[in-house]
Amino acid sequence: MAPPSLPADNEAIFVGELRRAYAQHLKQDVKDLDAGLAAHASLREHFHDARVEFYSAEGLRTFSRDTLPPGEFEKLQDEIHSGIKDDVRGEYDDGYRCVLAVVKTARALQLTSNPLTTRIHTRDRGGICHQLANDGKVRWVK
Repeated sequence: MAPPSLPADNEAIFVGELRRAYAQHLKQDVKDLDAGLAAHASLREHFHDARVEFYSAEGLRTFSRDTLPPGEFEKLQDEIHSGIKDDVRGEYDDGYRCVLAVVKTARALQLTSNPLTTRIHTRDRGGICHQLANDGKVRWVK
């Protein structure tokens, strides 16, 4: 699934979490992501990639819902959440550094006990981190 050109309502919370992480990293308010990130190509690219990852994980959620018993995707989310908790609790210079560390850990997790492990891609792992932020289970800025 490709993200829409503008963030949709279903991604509002995780987008807000990223906005706060970028603001803390830049040490300035970033109310409008387009304007706030205009002079920061790497952050613009990160934001685009995060949205692609989120929608990739949403596609995996849909696949799971359509082909597997109920709850399998949520079990995968829980497994990833368990694997990233220590990194989320870590000390970072700012929220953006936290996002980078946590997603990096999620990409490296050994996932073997879920039927979706044969379908999960690198993008889905980062996307699940953003889904967890969207669900209020992960915060990038403390």
